[in-house]
Amino acid sequence: MTIKIAQERHRYIIQEIRSSGSVSTLDLARTLRVSGETIRRDFAYLEQQGFLHRVYGGAILTDLKVTTEPGFHERRAINPHAKSEIGRTAAELLNDETSIFIDVGTTAETIAAALPPAMEGNSIHKLSSRGRSPPLPQQGRDYSHAWNSKPGREVR
Repeated sequence: MTIKIAQERHRYIIQEIRSSGSVSTLDLARTLRVSGETIRRDFAYLEQQGFLHRVYGGAILTDLKVTTEPGFHERRAINPHAKSEIGRTAAELLNDETSIFIDVGTTAETIAAALPPAMEGNSIHKLSSRGRSPPLPQQGRDYSHAWNSKPGREVR
């Protein structure tokens, strides 16, 4: 197939990238029978229009661009009222015989913060698969009896 008109190539490239998520400069050049440089110019134009993101050897959908997740402190500011409500509701489900495991994350942090003081002497456990969550003592509570468990080791 030979497509010499830029607008037609652009439509074809957009169709291909939407169907597969990525396209190769070399494959498109061969399929459309144009030079790699022509495809790279098409990519530059389509990237400027917001349809794709150029990567080495081709292009990917704009939605597939690598993004960074907000940091822990930024995530704390996202839906704080809902997280507090989740924490309060979870804490209300606990009793004196309850043992819990708390994973990492800002919502889990609100659960730890909402635990009733009476539970401080009971079996409260924090399971951290990556160790990225601030330690429970930062909650201003005494969790010296809790186990902080990480893959391959346990820390008392």
